[in-house]
Amino acid sequence: MTARDIALAYFAAWQARDADRFRGLLADDVSWEGPSWRAITAEQCMAAFHQASSLVTSVDIQHIWVDGDDVLTWIEVRTGDESARPIANWTHVTDGRITRIRATSDLLPSS
Repeated sequence: MTARDIALAYFAAWQARDADRFRGLLADDVSWEGPSWRAITAEQCMAAFHQASSLVTSVDIQHIWVDGDDVLTWIEVRTGDESARPIANWTHVTDGRITRIRATSDLLPSS
């Protein structure tokens, strides 16, 4: 799979709330960082996945840019109140797994 394919699978798994597929896309040492939350292991990312999945009703990909192993995806996320939240998500892929995720906004409360 290409980096683009992996990024698309990441969002599809999130939309479907498919924890097994989501976890399978992450490297064990994946790091995820947003303005108010950080994770440095796949297990911490999975905790965020479960929390965010309970809030999100849809993930709509607006545009995707690819530069080698880096993928920047502009998405709109809707929550239970149906408000759209635009998010830029940058993923880096190494050896077929996501190793780094950076987001301009997130859905999780400050920790």
